[in-house]
Amino acid sequence: DADNLFIGILDQTGFEIFDTNSLEQLLINYGNEKLQVQFHERISSVERLAYAEEGIEIHADFYDPVDTLIRVDALESKPSGILSLLNDECLVPRGSDAKFLEKVLSASTVEFNKRSIVVENVLQNTSGAFRFYHFAGPVEYSISGMLEKNKDSLHKDIGAMLATSRN
Repeated sequence: DADNLFIGILDQTGFEIFDTNSLEQLLINYGNEKLQVQFHERISSVERLAYAEEGIEIHADFYDPVDTLIRVDALESKPSGILSLLNDECLVPRGSDAKFLEKVLSASTVEFNKRSIVVENVLQNTSGAFRFYHFAGPVEYSISGMLEKNKDSLHKDIGAMLATSRN
């Protein structure tokens, strides 16, 4: 019956782009980059099997995960990934958001450009920002307060409980 037909659209990524994006959106979008890789690897393998069963020839460029894998690497690789740089800057005695931005932009010109990852400096009022090109599009991240947000430490009681735990 035509009244019961519908088309559903699933936004499987949950990608976030707001007027002001900071560490929270960076972490959510990083997670979505990782999910994008897994989703496409799974769908790609299922589709390849279905095509093979039906005798349909597929081209080598059916799905090339390299772009997404490169973006994930630019975010998480050590020592030059954005998240690694953020963690390192939090450990420096006089670490600052501005120095973190300098390191991101420096890594961008040296490391990321080798892999076609674009990270650009963006001037946002008096504080800095950088633009990262995710699979879903470019996002500008304000660096204001990023180090402080990343220093969220474990409560002392929880640390003590974990230290005495046997399991």
